[in-house]
Amino acid sequence: MNMLKNMLPNKKLNLFFILLANCFLLTANSSLSYAQSLSEDLNSDVYDYLSNLSVKGVIEFRDVIKPVGRKYIAEKLNELDTKKQNLTNIEKDELEFYKKEFGQEIEARKKLEVRSKKEKEESSLTLFNMDEFGRYRLFSFRNDLFKVTVDPIFGYDSRFRDGGKTTHFWNGISMNGYLDKNWSFYFKFTDNSESGEFIDYTRTFSRDIGYSWASSKSLNSLVYDISDAELNYSWSWGTIGFNKTSMTIGSSKQNQLILSSKPPSFEKVWLQIKPANWLELNYFHGWLHSNLKDSLTHRITPVEGRPSFDRIGKYIVNHSLSVYPNDKLSITLGESIIYSDKLEFAYFIPVLFFRVTDHYLSDETRTDSGDNAQLFADINYKITELNTEIYSTLYIDEMSINGVIEGDNTKPNTIGFSIGFANYDLVPNGSMVFEYTRLNPFMYMNSDDAHLYQNKGYSIGSWIGSNGDQIYFSYTQRFLRGLKLEFWGEYIRKGKKEDPEAQYQVPYPAFLHGLNVNYTNYGVDLKYEITHKLFARSKFQYSKITTEQETGGFVDETYNEFSFAIYYGL
Repeated sequence: MNMLKNMLPNKKLNLFFILLANCFLLTANSSLSYAQSLSEDLNSDVYDYLSNLSVKGVIEFRDVIKPVGRKYIAEKLNELDTKKQNLTNIEKDELEFYKKEFGQEIEARKKLEVRSKKEKEESSLTLFNMDEFGRYRLFSFRNDLFKVTVDPIFGYDSRFRDGGKTTHFWNGISMNGYLDKNWSFYFKFTDNSESGEFIDYTRTFSRDIGYSWASSKSLNSLVYDISDAELNYSWSWGTIGFNKTSMTIGSSKQNQLILSSKPPSFEKVWLQIKPANWLELNYFHGWLHSNLKDSLTHRITPVEGRPSFDRIGKYIVNHSLSVYPNDKLSITLGESIIYSDKLEFAYFIPVLFFRVTDHYLSDETRTDSGDNAQLFADINYKITELNTEIYSTLYIDEMSINGVIEGDNTKPNTIGFSIGFANYDLVPNGSMVFEYTRLNPFMYMNSDDAHLYQNKGYSIGSWIGSNGDQIYFSYTQRFLRGLKLEFWGEYIRKGKKEDPEAQYQVPYPAFLHGLNVNYTNYGVDLKYEITHKLFARSKFQYSKITTEQETGGFVDETYNEFSFAIYYGL
C-alpha cells in the first residue's frame, strides 16, 4: 500500500490536458441520445421514490453511485407515466409532483425525440412566477441553446435539549442549467449561522455534514459557509465533469462505508462511461484537504503573528465497475488510493489497477510509508415478488487471506462490511429498513497522517469510524403526497481510539478492544414538502451514552432533543 511520491513534470500535466481537450473534440459531433449530465442533489426525496418503485419491480433504477443525472431521473418519470396502473394513489400524486420539478428535462427529451435538428425552440422567461411546467421559480430562462434556473435557499431550525436552545439560520442561492446539448452546470452557496447552548463544533461523530471553514466560532456561536459547483460535458455514452459536490458509493440507506456525504465536498475530475446497458465505469481524481502544514513553505510576513505556509497536498483516486446482469441484480467492484505531496500522472489513467501501480511507484527498500490503498465491493439484489431488496458492502483496507483461512489473529484484517434489507408496501405506502455495519480496528487509518481516509479531518467513509459497529432500523409511513413519518433507532458500540503503533504489533488488537462507549438513539421525524422545495419538518430524538470506566462499571448520560424547521431549497 506504500508509494514513493514523485513530482509530476509539467510536460505530463500538459499532456493530460491535451488528451482531455481531444476527448472533447472527438465527442463534440457525437449524437447526444441521452446524457447523465446535470446531477440531482443527494438530499432529494426523488431518490427514495424511484428506489422504492424499483424494488417493487415497476421500473429499474440504478443508484448505487449517487448523485445521478436529472435527465436519467426524467427518463424514469416518463417511464412511470406509462405504468400508472402499477402505482398507488399517493405514488401517482408524487409522480405528478416530480414531473413539474423535472419538467425542463422531460420536455427537452420529448423534443429531442420528435423534432428535426433545424427546428428552433421558442424562448421562455419566468421571473417570480410559475414556469410552463407549473413549478414556481425565482428566475428561469430557456431557448434552443441555453437553459438556466435560479432559486433561493433559506431556512430556520430551532432545537431544544433539556432546557437549552440552539437556533440555525441559513440562506443562499442555487443555479443550474444546460448549454447546447452537451454542457451542464450547477452552483449552490449557503451561509450558515448557529447560536445557542449545545452547538456541535466538531461534528466528528454525527451524521451532520462537516463544514470546511468557520468565519466565526465562539462559545455560543458558529458561522460558516458551504459552496458546491459542477461543470459537465456529456455525450451519448459518457460524461466527463469538473465538480465540487458530495458523492456516495454503496447501497446502504444511511451509512456508506466506501464514500459518504459526511465530509465537506472536495474538487474532482470525474468520468462516467456506459459502453453497454449492463456495464458502467466510474472514475474520479479528487483533491483533498490534509490539514497538515508543509514546513518547507513556511514564510515570515511583514505582519507579526501572521506567517504564510502551504498545506501538504493530498489526493484521492477512485474507480469502479458496475455490472447489471439483469434488472434485479447489481454488482460493483472498485478500488481507491489516498496519496500525497505531488500529483502522480499514473493515477489519471482510469483503467490502471491502482494497487499494482502503487507497487510500481513504491521504493523497494521500503524507506517511506507510502500510499493508502483500499478495495471495495457492493452487491444489491431486488426480490420484486416480495417488494424487498437485500444488499451488502465490503470494504478492505488491509487483509491477510492466509490469516483468515488459518484463523491467525496476528495478521491484520482491517475490513468493514454492512448488510441490510429493505421492504416496501408490507403496509400500503410504508417501508422499513434494517442494517448491520461493522468496522474493524484501524479502518480508514494509516501510519502517515497525510494518508488518512479523511478530508478536512472528517471521515470520507462511515461516520461511526473504526473499531465499532451499528445496528439500525427505521420504518417510514407516507400519508399523502410529500408527507411522511419516520420512526428510527440505532445501537452503536465503539472501542477505544487505536494507537497507530499497535497496527504493526503482535497480536493484532481485537475488535472493540479497550474501554467501550455505547450509544442508544431513537427518534421520530415528521417531514412535509408543502410545495416544490418548501419543507416543514419536526424531529424528536432520545439519546443515551454509556461509557465504560477504568474502575469498572458504566456511567450513563441521557438527553432528549426536539426540533422544528422550515426551509426552502435543499
